[in-house]
Amino acid sequence: MMSKNNEDDDVRVVMLPWLAFGHMIPFLDLSIALAKSGIHVYFLSTPRNIQRLHQRIPPTLSHLIEFVSFPLSKLHSSNLLPEDAEATVDIPADKMDCLKIACDLLQEPVKNFIAGKLPNWIIVDFFPHWAVDIAQDLNIPIIQYYICTASTAVFYLDS
Repeated sequence: MMSKNNEDDDVRVVMLPWLAFGHMIPFLDLSIALAKSGIHVYFLSTPRNIQRLHQRIPPTLSHLIEFVSFPLSKLHSSNLLPEDAEATVDIPADKMDCLKIACDLLQEPVKNFIAGKLPNWIIVDFFPHWAVDIAQDLNIPIIQYYICTASTAVFYLDS
């Protein structure tokens, strides 16, 4: 398969999970499975989350899974998020909307990264919702990897 940026013939995928370990770990497991098939994976997250996840990559696949770090916007000055908050585990439930706001502010840097790499696919979680716009703007196919069961999806989508 010819890549869009003509660097090589390798298939490249961007993984964009929600900032919760119940989402990041399944995305990382999928990244490992893709890498075992020879697919180059760009796993996008925040510096602290990457630090917590990188040791899960088998050394034999480390050349195919590239962690790409995007620092969250500093909402810390207004006390909206705790200083080191980069995942749902780092915040109380009442700060979830603040984490979503900080994640929304990553849209432009993520778009710039993806535009520079022009991967063959983007695989995204339910959030960030703006990844669909990026994929459409750059004419890149996108897949939503929904890690919950179908019954859970129906429950939340129906409410």
